[in-house]
Amino acid sequence: EFCLEVMKVEGIVDRILAAIDNRALIDDMSKRGLWLDIITIASCMSVCSPDAMKSFQEVSLHVKLISLLKTFRSSGKMPSMKEEVARCRTMAALFVLIGNLMKGSDATLKECVRSYHVMEEFYAVTRLHPDPLLLTRALDGILIVL
Repeated sequence: EFCLEVMKVEGIVDRILAAIDNRALIDDMSKRGLWLDIITIASCMSVCSPDAMKSFQEVSLHVKLISLLKTFRSSGKMPSMKEEVARCRTMAALFVLIGNLMKGSDATLKECVRSYHVMEEFYAVTRLHPDPLLLTRALDGILIVL
């Protein structure tokens, strides 16, 4: 309860949202781990804090995340092994946060499925990627929708 109060006072949710939108963190491979940590924190906040969940829904965070997910999935160049591992970890983290947002609101779930076709992203991963973490997260997303 104390942590939830500190989040409100310190404006942590706003800082998390700003960091998620920070292209410098997303695009720089040396900072990708930091960005993934921020995504993980946002995932935890979406489960533990109704206020954080409300803030995430108000700014349509799920729309931004699905757009990022599509960008990572359709990367045109042939990545190195290190880049491919980072891409798989990134997509898996995005799947977790999108799943948490869909669990938090029926309206978000419907919007993700009907308007942004998130199921296509889940299905594409199950067909194309042998990475067990990414496959697990995609299947978790399918289960949330079902």
